[in-house]
Formats: sequence, structure tokens, C-alpha cells
Amino acid sequence: MEKLEVLDLEGNSFSDFLPAQFTGLKSLQTLNLGFNNISGEVSDILLGLTGLKIINLAGNSLNGSLPGFIGQFKSVYLAFNEFTGSVPNMNGKSCSKLEHLDLSGNFLGGQIPSSIGSCVELRSVLLYSNMPEGIIPPELGQLKKLDVLDLSRNALSGALPVELGDCTSLSVLVLSNLFDPLAGVNGIEGGILLREMGSMYDEFNYFQGELPIEITKLPKLKILWAPRTNLLGSLPKEWGVCNHLEMINLAHNFFTGEIPRLLGNCKKLLFFDLSSNKLNGKLHEEIQVPCMTLFDVSGNSLTMQLLSISVTTKSLGKFLVISVQHVSLVFSLMHPKISLEVTSLPFLGTLLL
Repeated sequence: MEKLEVLDLEGNSFSDFLPAQFTGLKSLQTLNLGFNNISGEVSDILLGLTGLKIINLAGNSLNGSLPGFIGQFKSVYLAFNEFTGSVPNMNGKSCSKLEHLDLSGNFLGGQIPSSIGSCVELRSVLLYSNMPEGIIPPELGQLKKLDVLDLSRNALSGALPVELGDCTSLSVLVLSNLFDPLAGVNGIEGGILLREMGSMYDEFNYFQGELPIEITKLPKLKILWAPRTNLLGSLPKEWGVCNHLEMINLAHNFFTGEIPRLLGNCKKLLFFDLSSNKLNGKLHEEIQVPCMTLFDVSGNSLTMQLLSISVTTKSLGKFLVISVQHVSLVFSLMHPKISLEVTSLPFLGTLLL
């Protein structure tokens, strides 16, 4: 087996500890033992696999502290286990090759180490559904290649660092999630502990202050997801060129003022949820409501004079849901002839179909 480069045993029923040693695997680059029922701790025996680049041990029953050497690999997937302690400190030398780090769905506490900002090759960092506290370290702004950052369902606080605006490759930023991503994870034994402690997996990220304009100006941003995170103030008026922006969810916060007119320039925007804030003023016609799959600004104090919706047969097979103030309009586009259900129209001036 000295020439073996990929060992993939994912999704079986292995229920033992990790081997005490790996022999005869000198060429192994990918080790995938994900979603079995392997228990125990991760030892430094993995360091004996000198050519190993990708390690996937997600969805098992591994426990103990995370070893500091995980930064030496290219891709590390340790989600949905029972690791405790904190995210290990890593410096530039010990994580110079690390591109993907997924530690989601464990019991990691403490604080997110600022040293993670020195892992400059990182493309994705997934830490959702753990228990870290404190602030988001500003040093994350050093990750120029970072594409995906998910810090939801933790206990983070403080102001959102403006330095995140320096992550110029960032396309997906998830700061909270009201849906439990751990519900029904594979039915693995490790999931028993998760279910018993299910109350810990509510969203407890509560930030202070405003949404930095440096974040909304990110040139490659596709998804901005931060409902119920205690953000306040006016929505940033600048959203960059927003050529890629597809989803905005800032519901259940304390934003005030108007919805920025410049969001009408975001032609790819499909999902727009600003419900249950304190917004007021006019809903501008530039906002591309007819092009969206979901548009929800209910629970605010917005006004509008005209809502014009033009639908062609190209939209067949989709549903368009529009919620304005306490109005819920559901357009069924399953047939060329549109059926319209209107529950209430407290201030809608004209509806054109």
C-alpha cells in the first residue's frame, strides 16, 4: 500500500479508536474516515503520515482537545464531533499550508485565537455551533484569500471588526443562523450528546454597534447573513459594485432609517430579508423586487406609493414571496395564468399584474 494516495472509508460503521499507528502509507495524501463512529482522541500519530494533505474525521465521536498540529495540513474537517477546549493557537509557520478549516458542531469554548489571522492561505473557516466567547479577532482581516467565514451559533460579542473589509476575496459571511444546522446530523452516536444539549445550539451571538460599511463594500460578497445579532444604526449606504450580491438577511435587528437606494444596483439579489427592524421612509422603486425569490421587510414602518410586478412565462416553476409591512403576497407561478392571494392591503396604492 506504499503507493496508495487516497483512503476513503467514509460513511461506514467503524466504531473503534483511531489506529495506534499507520504503517505502509508513505504516499497517502487524503484520509477520509468521516461519518463513522470512531471515538477517542486525535493523537500525533497522524504526523507520521508525512505526505498527508487532507484529513476528514467529521461526524464521529472524537473527543478531547484539538491538537495544535492540525494547521500543518491543507484541509482539516473535524466537524460534528465532541471536541472540547478551544481552537488551538496557530502561527504562520505551523499553518502555512492550511486552506480549509472546519471545526463546526463541537464544544469548543474560550476565544477565537487572533493567531488564526497568520494562516494566510485560508480559504474557508467554519466554526459554527460551538461555544467561543469574546470578540471576532480583527486579525482575521489579514486573510486576503478567505472566501467563506461562518461564525454563527456561538456566544460572540463586541463590535464587528472593520478589518473584515480587508478580506477582499470574502463571498460568504455568516454571523448568525436561526436554523439549527445540527438537527438530525446523520443519526450518529455522537449526535446523542448534541441532542441532549440542544438548548446550547440556539443563536447567542450578540454584537454591539453598527454594521461596518467596510463589510458591505466587499467586492465579491454574495451572502451576508446576520439575523438577530443586535446590530443597530443606519444601514450602510455604500454596497460597492455589488455585482455578486445574492442574499441579504439582516432580520430581527435594530436598524433604523431608510433602505439604501443603491441596493437597486444589485441586479443579482434574490433573497432580501430586513424584517422586524426599525426602518422607515419610502421603499424605493430602484429595489428590484420583481426579480427576487424572497423580499421581506415586514415589521418596519416603511411606506410606498407603487408596487409594479411584471411576470412572464420564463418564471414558471418558481414561487415569488413578497412580504411588505404586514402584507403577505404569494404569487403562484406554476401556470401561465397567475393566481393571487392577498390577505390584507393596509396601504398598498396600486398593484399591477
